[in-house]
Amino acid sequence: MSEIGEGSLPIASRPSKVSTAEAIRDKGIFSWERVMPRLKEDVKKGKTLVITNGHFVMLHPGHSFGFEEARRAGAKKAGSDSAVDLLVIVNNDRQTKGKDPVKGTQNASERALGVLDNRHTDFVVISMGEGDQSVLGDMLLLEREGLLGENVIYVKGGDYDNGENRPSEAEIVEKNGGQFVIIDRVQGYSTTSTLNRMVEALRTKGGI
Repeated sequence: MSEIGEGSLPIASRPSKVSTAEAIRDKGIFSWERVMPRLKEDVKKGKTLVITNGHFVMLHPGHSFGFEEARRAGAKKAGSDSAVDLLVIVNNDRQTKGKDPVKGTQNASERALGVLDNRHTDFVVISMGEGDQSVLGDMLLLEREGLLGENVIYVKGGDYDNGENRPSEAEIVEKNGGQFVIIDRVQGYSTTSTLNRMVEALRTKGGI
């Protein structure tokens, strides 16, 4: 299990990131139409592209730790953090509500904005996926656009593996010469546990 604070990861400037104010005004920035041209420009410059995905409801330190570890995997390959772009694909409203109606009350734009504001991320896009939880369609789009190659790392947390719980997106990345990396999760943080504590507090207070 990785230890928090195990080594330091210099935080490079993120000149490609839009401001919070702009993201609030214009939710279209989380579309592939807007993100893809900037991604292509950076990949053309030789940057290592690290991709991860999830619902990211009520963003917490565990999520941030995952982003940091994803960047660390990219920096190890690229030689420096400044040579890495971290792309986060956020599950859309249909997908999140399908997984958990309660968690689905936080809409995709709000979740994407929270991810964008995290210091470890560079690009954030809302998945164009349909009914399931996968971002297979998004990964196939990246493949069609020529962005999957040896410079790509796909990162998932420790609840996945290279057996029965291997994500289908990993196959596409590896087929194009990229890597699939599984990182440890930091213990003690989860959206579900936070929600449960909030519900218990409301019950104690007599609010529900």
